[in-house]
Amino acid sequence: MPPISKIIKCGLESRTRELYKARVPYQQIADTLSDESGYNITKAMVFQYLKNDSNFTAELVETKKKLGVKVAEAEISTIEGRLSVIDKLVQVFEVTDSKQDMCMISREIREHYDSLDKRIGKLTNNPQVTINNIHALNTLSDEQLIEIINSE
Repeated sequence: MPPISKIIKCGLESRTRELYKARVPYQQIADTLSDESGYNITKAMVFQYLKNDSNFTAELVETKKKLGVKVAEAEISTIEGRLSVIDKLVQVFEVTDSKQDMCMISREIREHYDSLDKRIGKLTNNPQVTINNIHALNTLSDEQLIEIINSE
């Protein structure tokens, strides 16, 4: 059985956790605890204490899970925002009469879809994700797009 940590012997557990949660570096935690308690607390002691503190480890795991949920929610919000922009661009595209505007809008739509593809690819660890149902248009020149528009 390992020896009882000086941090525990001196009753510095909650202060150690508090400083760590505040993202204070280990060395600074050790210095602060040493100054406040009058005992020599080292960086290694702080690290070892936090590593062995099962309650604290459980708190960190829970905090990490909550952070992951917040990140996922932010990503979903970003994706929904981009989809909203794409929908509005499509609406404008459908009512415009100018071929030049159609080309410009179709380019914007492609860029937004590409951006969305990259964002979703990042989330799935698959950079090849393609949600873009007009993906084939990416390979067309403006002249080819105008020809397609004129033929309709």
